[in-house]
Amino acid sequence: MSFSGFSDVEINQYEVPLRKKKSLGPKISSTSHKSVKHVPLKAEIEDEEDEEHSIDKLRFARNAVKQRKEKSNLEAEKLKEIQVELAKLDEIVGSDVKIIRKDIEGVTQHLSEARKRFERVEKEYVKAKLDLHRHEERKK
Repeated sequence: MSFSGFSDVEINQYEVPLRKKKSLGPKISSTSHKSVKHVPLKAEIEDEEDEEHSIDKLRFARNAVKQRKEKSNLEAEKLKEIQVELAKLDEIVGSDVKIIRKDIEGVTQHLSEARKRFERVEKEYVKAKLDLHRHEERKK
């Protein structure tokens, strides 16, 4: 079954065999002994025209279904191509995210170590400044 909702079998079952147009002219009956001309009645002519119109409508509908099926199949192929491309992009993005997370983790660890060194050096600086201030006080 295609995206049109109709299978090929379903579409083909509605095919109307092409018939030669019936002649609406006089008919000669072979059943009687005399040659009698048959003149079609207005109702017969209208019936024949209605039948031809129905056949034309059916052909048009069958053609429309066929075109929609072809269009649906093309769209399905495009969607498959897009899905393949999206899968590739998803894989690329996933690997990029993995790399970035690893980099962030490394930078975070480096920052933590730098912060600890800074705090240690800052304590040494404050201690040295206090020692300097005490020595200056003693000299006075």
